[in-house]
Amino acid sequence: TARPEQCNPLGQAEVRLADVVAARGTKFSAPLVLRGNKTTSTVTIGAEEVSAAREVFTMQLSSSGLPNVDLFSKSDPFLIIARGQEDGSWLPVYKTEVVQDNLNPVWKPFTLTAIQLCNGDYERPLRFQVFDYDALGSHKLLGELQCSVKALQAQAQKGSSSSSSGGSGGLVLTSNVRSARASGRAALLHVQSLGVQVRPTFLDYVRAGAELNFMVAVDFTASNGHPSRPESLHHIPPHGGFTAYEQAIMGVGQVLEAYDS
Repeated sequence: TARPEQCNPLGQAEVRLADVVAARGTKFSAPLVLRGNKTTSTVTIGAEEVSAAREVFTMQLSSSGLPNVDLFSKSDPFLIIARGQEDGSWLPVYKTEVVQDNLNPVWKPFTLTAIQLCNGDYERPLRFQVFDYDALGSHKLLGELQCSVKALQAQAQKGSSSSSSGGSGGLVLTSNVRSARASGRAALLHVQSLGVQVRPTFLDYVRAGAELNFMVAVDFTASNGHPSRPESLHHIPPHGGFTAYEQAIMGVGQVLEAYDS
């Protein structure tokens, strides 16, 4: 993954949160500006109220019977999961690794919070799309389906019971690939495992009796500059006020003092 400092800037935009939240259709667009106030393009920001869900999902997915769209080898499948938005659009939330030369891939386990996966709504539609990887970016759709988190959980339970009895259940992937239609056999998406854990919040720890002690240490290093220089973090304003360190200590301390036993 490329680091931000290694990338070429395409522009920047400064917006107010209030403008984004109050925008019509919960979509707010602003121009991207480069140096010299040159407008290059626009950025669109969507706003959605976040649920208070605290669940964390760990799952592993696989697929079987995928169509082969490569000429001299087998398809190289990967999976993209997207959640439905309030305006009907789809927001990608996870992409698996590519499994090379395999029509029955088993992807690595991954973890998503309920907020990331479905914004805490277990009935929200999710879209699963399996693509054949192409190095030039022209990935071919091998199959797709839509379901909810509840449907995934039901499939996980059904899959565990069918595997113990020797069966092979799965969710059917719809495909427009000619070879898949000609064979009459549907590709399947399998839920290998699906676990749910509740992640405790800060308030959970406090209510359970966790105690906090607020302690501060200030490093009077010479690299911060002499206190008489305005750019020094230890500089005391001549007309009164606090140093940068004092402001930081008070800003954090005022929040934590209520929890300091």
